[in-house]
Amino acid sequence: MKILLFSKQDSMKTKYKNILSELNYFINNIEDELDIEMLKNIDNYDMAIIYIDDILDFLDLVEKLRIRAKKMYILAIYKDINVDLKIDGYYLGVDDYYPAKKSVFELSYKLKAIERIINRYSQANNENILECRDLKLNIENREVLRNNKLIDLTNKEYKILEFFLKNKNRILTRSMIAEKIWDVSFTFNSNLVDVYITGIRKKINKDNPVKLIETVRGAGYILRE
Repeated sequence: MKILLFSKQDSMKTKYKNILSELNYFINNIEDELDIEMLKNIDNYDMAIIYIDDILDFLDLVEKLRIRAKKMYILAIYKDINVDLKIDGYYLGVDDYYPAKKSVFELSYKLKAIERIINRYSQANNENILECRDLKLNIENREVLRNNKLIDLTNKEYKILEFFLKNKNRILTRSMIAEKIWDVSFTFNSNLVDVYITGIRKKINKDNPVKLIETVRGAGYILRE
């Protein structure tokens, strides 16, 4: 990850720079909002970590940063701050806070968790992601998620679900599915497609009130957006 690190205290800059370096992150030290204005390609940075030295400078910094980098994750590290000021920070664009008194060991794990969040967000904008409501299929790694829960599918189930996601809001007949997945024409008496659809439904609809893949009587199936 590429990270902007904000602090006016040299000791704090050194402390957090060491943590980030151990995680193999690229770090750029910034001291004030003027540095933000001068910074080129700010959208290439994934995260800003701000150590709160002065609350007013902090709020100005967050506001300027959020104007220029709308997608950047902002983590504020604080020593002492009241609830109202934290809320002001949230309002201006802070994503999360972290108390300075906690261990740097725990912080390293928090940063890795944030990195996973950022990566998932990036994947959501990737053309390799097929989506329908809260169902996501990643073509690149063949990962299927619903409500961010991983779903284990067989190879055929995965291919069928991918076919539905590429043809949302369109009725797919049993013959269309059979020809696409098995490369053969099935008679309408065959229930193999139905068996697979039933299996897929059980997996993707488990513990979900909204059921996906509807039966269209006399026609086939449809995945509605």
